[in-house]
Amino acid sequence: MTFDYYNVWTCVQGASEDHLNWLEKALSYTRKARRGETSDSLLLRHASPPMFPSGWLLPVLDQAKRSGVSIVVNDKRKRPFHPDFSQDTSWLYPYQVEAVHKLLTADRGLLKAATSSGKGEVIASVFKMLPGRCFLLLRDASLLIQLAERISKRLGEPVGVIGADRWEGTKNRIVVATSQSINSYWHQPTGSTTGVWHNEVRGLLASFDVVAEDEVHGSACAQNQRVLQSMHNAFYRYGFSATVDGRSDKRDAYVLAQFGPIAHVSTDMEMEQAGRTAECEIVMVE
Repeated sequence: MTFDYYNVWTCVQGASEDHLNWLEKALSYTRKARRGETSDSLLLRHASPPMFPSGWLLPVLDQAKRSGVSIVVNDKRKRPFHPDFSQDTSWLYPYQVEAVHKLLTADRGLLKAATSSGKGEVIASVFKMLPGRCFLLLRDASLLIQLAERISKRLGEPVGVIGADRWEGTKNRIVVATSQSINSYWHQPTGSTTGVWHNEVRGLLASFDVVAEDEVHGSACAQNQRVLQSMHNAFYRYGFSATVDGRSDKRDAYVLAQFGPIAHVSTDMEMEQAGRTAECEIVMVE
């Protein structure tokens, strides 16, 4: 069995019926549905050829190794450039430097880091070391301008903004956008199960080499999945959150689908040592 590995999808070639049955089990999970029911979900698409989200490639290969299943991987991705580790990021704390290097070494992956860990600074540093077009996806419009301004100040370059009643700077190297604003340009006729992007947005999403998402636990929703799946040329793919896994409904499977496994965890102890958070003391008063 052979896997052709692309940025968004991995295509399965030369799979026997036994291989496909094994792959179905490897890509299935049981989620908690409404009213306490259980529902089996499958991440394998029975297209021609069959395919699954590329973020699941490493977990599937791990399962194949344990099961004795032979798989050959053909990496069909085109790396647009290598990270420039010579860039100055002296403002970072040591644990942030480690996080940046782990992410860039992995090409794609998730950073699990608590609130107040400075994920915005890590994102800015990742964008600084990757010289191509970078796209940051957000769920919350209240953070849009704040993150755009922080990244612009750190890197000394203008940042495009899509959201908060703004659509500007989309030709800049870095663009920050909300999922709601991008999805307002998705047209799906009433009663249809398929839709299309407005031409301008389809071309915009295809123009980025790097995609990152903050508060990535929200990427399991259909709107975010649609945006991320449309970014076929984004070789580098990173997600950031304090809660990247452990959802009770198991839909973090879709987070992993777009970004791959956890690449690094910034621990509370590291942040305490850096003075980013304080040790908690609880006093009980009678």
